[in-house]
Amino acid sequence: MNARSRMVRFCVLLPVLALTPGCASLVDRILLGDMTPTSMGETFARIHMYMKEHGETPPNLAALPTRKGYMNSTTDGWGRELQYTVDQEGVITLTSLGADGKPGGGGLNKDIVQRYRTRNADGSSCINDEYWIVHAEIK
Repeated sequence: MNARSRMVRFCVLLPVLALTPGCASLVDRILLGDMTPTSMGETFARIHMYMKEHGETPPNLAALPTRKGYMNSTTDGWGRELQYTVDQEGVITLTSLGADGKPGGGGLNKDIVQRYRTRNADGSSCINDEYWIVHAEIK
């Protein structure tokens, strides 16, 4: 590589390298704990897809269909599999045990739990309701 080529490379790379740290500070960073509710919402959307196709809750999260263009993750922000249960009343519960992976705790170690109903007040299934995915979360 001759001196002129090195000088051109230096003149091109120097501004890029100088701007990189400043540009990185402009990018929002998603905290691990904030990723968990997003993953739970996406998992619930996939549970909805499964239930519409099969008419029942999935046996486990591995049975969920894939959504094109989405991450399709069933893990929390710390990379642990979400806990999935369905009780006798048809309430779906998705749980993350927080940063420490242990029940209870506070701050980042606090459990994150989202619950969704699958039945109407009269006991009938509500999964075919057009707005079920919007109204199913139990707050």
